[in-house]
Amino acid sequence: MGKDGWSLANNINVARERPGEPVLKRRTFRLAGRGGPQDSVGMQLQIEYPDSLPDLLQTTRPQFEAEARMAMAVKLFERQRLPSGLAARLAGVSRVEFLLTLHRYGVPMIDLDEAELRDVQHA
Repeated sequence: MGKDGWSLANNINVARERPGEPVLKRRTFRLAGRGGPQDSVGMQLQIEYPDSLPDLLQTTRPQFEAEARMAMAVKLFERQRLPSGLAARLAGVSRVEFLLTLHRYGVPMIDLDEAELRDVQHA
């Protein structure tokens, strides 16, 4: 497990979808971590994807997996399911780096509606 409490494990599964079809290689990456010192239960998410997917996207396997983790963290942050600190941990980056990356996904750092914006301006 990394110093931030998260680790990444990879395995390759080889299986046939149906008898007689060619063998498909699928790569699985698993994100595991702990919520903090008070949380003794680890979390784990396993995602299977075709072994050729990173090549099709013209990227390396570690780059693809980092991008997938970031995309998931950004979406959960955007939907207000995770605060920025936890989303950053999920993505495997610092909170500052996470917040500075949000613009690449078209997600605002701070999402205020008109009423909230007026309140901030008048404060």
